[in-house]
Amino acid sequence: MKANSTDGRLQDIELALARASVFADLDDETIRALAVSATRRAWDTGTVLFQRGDAGDFLLALASGQVRLSVSTPGGKELVLRHMGPGEVIGE
Repeated sequence: MKANSTDGRLQDIELALARASVFADLDDETIRALAVSATRRAWDTGTVLFQRGDAGDFLLALASGQVRLSVSTPGGKELVLRHMGPGEVIGE
């Protein structure tokens, strides 16, 4: 029997959460409960996900791709703080 796409998305979310070190001590049942309440999202390259001062009302567990964390200097230049990838978590 073929798994439906919803099952596949849930498994993708579970894998992303399980790979994140912040969730390393959680059991499979807890990871699954988190995954069920999560939303899988995708963004185009170059999309700004959040800016300084935005409400910290979500957490991102990266499943694929890369995120660049940066700030603008007083002179208007971008200062890259770090790059993050799969298995890492961003948020408050």
